Amino acid sequence: MVFKKFILTTLICLSSVIFSQAERPTIMVWPSDSWMKSNGYYEEVETDKGVQKIYKYKDAFDENKQLGYVIDKIADMFEERSHGHYRLKSMNSSLTTGRGGTAGSKKKRRRGKTKTSQGSARILSDINIYVDWSIIDGNGGPKHKLESVKLSAIDAYTDSNVATKPGEGGSWEYKSSVTVVDLLSRSLKNLVDPFLTKFDEYFADLKENGREMKTSIEILETSNLKFNENVNGKRLSRLIEDWLRVNTVKEKFSEKPEESDEFYREYEEVRIPLFDKEGHKLSATNFMRQLRDYLEGFGIVSHIEADGKATVYLKIDK
Repeated sequence: MVFKKFILTTLICLSSVIFSQAERPTIMVWPSDSWMKSNGYYEEVETDKGVQKIYKYKDAFDENKQLGYVIDKIADMFEERSHGHYRLKSMNSSLTTGRGGTAGSKKKRRRGKTKTSQGSARILSDINIYVDWSIIDGNGGPKHKLESVKLSAIDAYTDSNVATKPGEGGSWEYKSSVTVVDLLSRSLKNLVDPFLTKFDEYFADLKENGREMKTSIEILETSNLKFNENVNGKRLSRLIEDWLRVNTVKEKFSEKPEESDEFYREYEEVRIPLFDKEGHKLSATNFMRQLRDYLEGFGIVSHIEADGKATVYLKIDK
């Protein structure tokens, strides 16, 4: 136990060093999609990808009074145990748009190809923690018990899984003396430290190797350019790849040659820094905006299209 506490303390100190020159990572706690669906707080809408569920967070918090207590309790547990190295962010400012509000998707045309692009959701935190739980009510009797509970942590910038772990169910308890919040906090209290350890390890890896994203660069029909044409004494493809080498972490990116032609390039495993040169958090979209601005210096006009949070397309217009 002493050794485990030493490891946790070491990792927390490491996260403090990693973010000492920048804003602390933020955590936001949400009810899981499963909880929202099972409690009826969603609606289905038609999109070009088919029927999609839109979750009604404001209705959930307005109508289910215990939800706010549960979310606040879990947030308090993480804030207390993180010793100030993570910042817990309230959901209140986000309720009207529901997890940042995702714009509807629409199809984008490419020369000979089509891609479905979905508007990028606003990024509200670094890590989103989703809590899912089920309570057995005892057919309206005086007792209830926790049937199941699970925490999941997701990187808000890439939707990558950071940690997932179920808690333990409980025994029958009198409702008059043990609330739903009590049932959950008992089960979850032993999950907080392991989750924080995972967070520290995850951010240490991001600091070392960068966040991963994907991108493609396409020359549209409105442009006379080709990737093998010279721009400022270099082929356009080489100009872009030289920029990626300088601006990615450890020059990490990989071209997919089977997808390349004179109008199109696709890159995966692109590792971008956590922060830009001014110390602001860097999203995949903002990283590609930097490339767009760089190309503008050579008279190349382009625009950005996002497909989720970790895939961003740059389209060269002229």
